[in-house]
Amino acid sequence: MKFFQTTTARWLLVVLVMAAIFVGSSTPEPEDEWEILGTTDKLLHWVVYAFLGWALYRATKAGDRRSEALCAAAAVLIAALYGVSDEFHQSFVPGRDVSSLDWAADVLGAATAAAILYIRSAREVRRNG
Repeated sequence: MKFFQTTTARWLLVVLVMAAIFVGSSTPEPEDEWEILGTTDKLLHWVVYAFLGWALYRATKAGDRRSEALCAAAAVLIAALYGVSDEFHQSFVPGRDVSSLDWAADVLGAATAAAILYIRSAREVRRNG
């Protein structure tokens, strides 16, 4: 499956994840929905944005000439900016509101994924000399 290794496919995945986030954020949601599941929506924000951070890291890393640290930073920055736009978008959706804690969970999720990928890549570089 060579297509899934291309830069185009990697950025397509980023766009699809962002579109899924947008669609999910467009749906009115009762506040107590996550309480029923025994967790908070912050966990969902963290997981979804960790996936976005992973996809962004892979997409920015598509060019071998780029620094790993730069890829990780770019992934977190892009995810953080998208999180801000998502919170703004939610301000227009009935039953949703703007939350700095949601945005913080978004950024932490993306940063966690980027940090894991960065550390893993650094270990591979050290191992392979």
